[in-house]
Amino acid sequence: TIRENLRFFAGVYGVPEEEREEKTRWVLAFSGLEGQGDQITGRLPGGWKQRVAFGAAIMHEPSVLFLDEPTSGVDPLARRALWRMINQLADAGTAVLVTTHYLEESEQCNRLGFMVAGELVAEGSPSEIKTRQPGHLLELVVDQPQRAADVLKARRERWRVSLFGSRTTWRPGARPPCATSRRAASASRRFARSGSPSRTSSSASSRRRAARVRSTSRRERSWAQHRSDASSPRLTKR
Repeated sequence: TIRENLRFFAGVYGVPEEEREEKTRWVLAFSGLEGQGDQITGRLPGGWKQRVAFGAAIMHEPSVLFLDEPTSGVDPLARRALWRMINQLADAGTAVLVTTHYLEESEQCNRLGFMVAGELVAEGSPSEIKTRQPGHLLELVVDQPQRAADVLKARRERWRVSLFGSRTTWRPGARPPCATSRRAASASRRFARSGSPSRTSSSASSRRRAARVRSTSRRERSWAQHRSDASSPRLTKR
């Protein structure tokens, strides 16, 4: 039962025997399980099981509490209830370290740390981290999202690239790479090696556009001349 689970963990954490009943009542009330102590834990819904686990972790009133994704797999109402309990503990002076993959609930913490592949890539308060994120978040729609993500990770900072289902998202840095600048840089390198200007795709495309414009202009002049000839009276020699 819930009560038996709590009494077991009270013994594990070394709570004195004479205090265990009082601690159990306090945990049941704190976790919103008052009057439910005789229910079988295995038959409880996911949100209630998380409350029991949370209550078992605070039986000995720790000064530091580690919670590994406590809201994972529970409904939004249960998540809200768990965070209400976490905030109450923090307000009472307990240092709480929480891991979560929900960004919206991480904003309730005083200090955040973002980890990617076991490395800490960003740290600070929620407002500090937001102000340090310039630029834009780009969403790439491609037919091979995993391949696109692999290419970006190979050429850019890996932690800036994420894959969400069929969408590949990328947050460039303060100065996002530009295809035009890359072409210009490549052209300047070729110019430095050869000593003569090189033809880039941008200049070639410019010449093609200019040729199309000239061709269009000639067609328009020809058509204008044809209409002028058709509208003017024709003089025939007799």
